[in-house]
Amino acid sequence: MDSALRYLIVDDDPIDAESARRNLTEGGSTYTVADIAPTLQAAKARIREGRYDLLVADLGLPDSQGIDSVIELQATAPEIPLIVITGNRDAQLALRAVGVGAEDFISKDSMATRLAPAALFAIERHRKKREMFYDFDGMRHSLDDAMLQAQTDALTGMPNRRGLEWHLERLSRARFKQPLIVGLVDMDKFKSINDSYGHDVGDAVLSEFSSRLQLCLRSDDFAARVGGDEFVLVLGGMSREDAELMGQSLLNRLASEPFQAGGHSITFSATVAMAELELPFVDVEQILQKNHEMMARAKNEGRARLRCSWGELDEALRARPYSSGLAEAWTDVKFVQFNRPIIPFGEAGEFGQHLNFSLAKEGPLRTPAFSRARISGKMAQLTLQMMKKAAQWRRGCAPGETLHLDMEAEALKPWMIGEMNSLFPSLEERSRTCLFFATDFVARVGSDVLMQVRLLRQAGFQIGVRGIGDGATVLEHLMMMEPTHVRIGALLTSGVARYAEKARQLERLVGTLWLLEARILAEEINGSEDMQMLDIMGLVGAYGATERVEALEGLSKVS
Repeated sequence: MDSALRYLIVDDDPIDAESARRNLTEGGSTYTVADIAPTLQAAKARIREGRYDLLVADLGLPDSQGIDSVIELQATAPEIPLIVITGNRDAQLALRAVGVGAEDFISKDSMATRLAPAALFAIERHRKKREMFYDFDGMRHSLDDAMLQAQTDALTGMPNRRGLEWHLERLSRARFKQPLIVGLVDMDKFKSINDSYGHDVGDAVLSEFSSRLQLCLRSDDFAARVGGDEFVLVLGGMSREDAELMGQSLLNRLASEPFQAGGHSITFSATVAMAELELPFVDVEQILQKNHEMMARAKNEGRARLRCSWGELDEALRARPYSSGLAEAWTDVKFVQFNRPIIPFGEAGEFGQHLNFSLAKEGPLRTPAFSRARISGKMAQLTLQMMKKAAQWRRGCAPGETLHLDMEAEALKPWMIGEMNSLFPSLEERSRTCLFFATDFVARVGSDVLMQVRLLRQAGFQIGVRGIGDGATVLEHLMMMEPTHVRIGALLTSGVARYAEKARQLERLVGTLWLLEARILAEEINGSEDMQMLDIMGLVGAYGATERVEALEGLSKVS
């Protein structure tokens, strides 16, 4: 640690500010007095002008009150550790301040003994956390690189079949409205090139073939190599007439001049089959299967030609259950809401309600063969409806209550953040809403959900992780999510007071989870003895018995 560190005290009371300065500098501290700012705006201006190693801020400022001050300072300087000092002894306020980013919460009555050591610990703890964040951020970039490699053909540098699947799924998520021209390009007699000149020359020919193909594409077109000598084109926003002109231009360019490889002059050509499709697609295999049928017809008619079967392929796909199944499967569904009160442990325990929702429908809920993108898109809409019901229930039945809501990572989309902020319009509502996720999505190469989780945290929501202790959670994933709450599964928490081995396992797990500095809850307990043991271990609460609430038409209890 540097021998001279700078800090900024944000407090409009000159006596309290001077007391904080004195507590930090006396007794051989290494700190150097820098500045005192009486308002939030003055503090933000000071931060922009100079370098600080620590912020010490009161929550009662002339231009900002309560948790808003913490969030504003965190947004202005996330790299600087923050300690909150206040005359308010509200334990819930302290926990919320730490939950939105403060390193510590100190009563002004105890500044004389606590502030100086807390400051040193805060700086070191914040430094370690940021180092850990950068390590994991580097890991995420490595995963992104791995995803890119997994989606790229090593020989040609073009996207491969996996890259094509990702592109089609992305178009479905973006709700692309216009029909797409999808084409299959197949090199003529490529096997004879390999047989005559060897595979090294064949590879060089394929690389040249792909280069000529890509020269014909516009900036928003997409091409992928899906087989040995097979390439798929996805042409968005193009008319049938323009697609035919492009296809003919492609044939001419591919056969424009011989290619020199291995001392040989090699001429090649291709056959192209095109069709117009409406999104969303069933899957890549069906597209290729139908295109192969058209390709076979084109090859039978003679090679080096273009075949366009407008209307044939999309009609074949439209006849499958997929196109109409979504509306049928999700029609006339309604929500049923289940509440579980949070039983607090100790004076600083967690109060509130855990809300869970299920879909109720007359008869079985039929699930057609949707693509994963369409299922997750529909789940996003259902999740927003769920959150709307939760917000309505809290305003009508439990104003000010803390809500715990379980969410599926597949349902979280970038466009949802603004919608969720609208459903919980005040920072107070968001700070009292904890969204619980499982961590399995972090392990998926290229997952962008982690960024959405971070945006939710920046918006003021609490972030929780569920399913701890069931063997499906990895510590690295937990640390990447930076949760404010973690929930240990019933497998370890229920009956813990009666089974010594379970208690030892749980104690080791809780000791590890303390690294996260998160609030730990139990999924389930079995009596007061469990509660006492979990309280001693440091858990802040557990979920109680389930109560069913009708959540579609009204808020009345139905059972």
